[in-house]
Amino acid sequence: MKFIMLLIIALLSSSSLSIEKQTFKDDPSLRLNKTLHLAKKEKKLVLIIFGSDWCKDCISFKAKISNDKTKEIIDNNFIVMNVDTGMWNKNMDFTNSFNNPIDSGIPSIAIINFNKSILYVSNKGEFASASTLDDIIIYKKIKNILFNLDL
Repeated sequence: MKFIMLLIIALLSSSSLSIEKQTFKDDPSLRLNKTLHLAKKEKKLVLIIFGSDWCKDCISFKAKISNDKTKEIIDNNFIVMNVDTGMWNKNMDFTNSFNNPIDSGIPSIAIINFNKSILYVSNKGEFASASTLDDIIIYKKIKNILFNLDL
């Protein structure tokens, strides 16, 4: 009986994945509206990260934006949404609706407001070599992008 209760608790807790903790495997079209609603409620922008779990630069980018200074900027200003692009064969209609952000590599980002207006797209491969970029470079790029947004 104790085992069954623990199993039920584990299943329930694993199914309540928060928007900020999504993996690249989730279907973006099913959660965009929830993400936009949360962004409006929290008065934040949406940071969409396009990438894949097999990509070393994507893994490195996610790790580097989780570091203290960058994480603080992201937490204070964005609701993060990850989009799995596979090997340029998954979620392509969704991805391309943001002005082809992955044409020059992954990871790539788009920033939108809660009205789904596109404010920024990194479609020139700005983060495609994230594994070779220092944490401070990623921090400065994110900070600069945020500072230069036309809100």
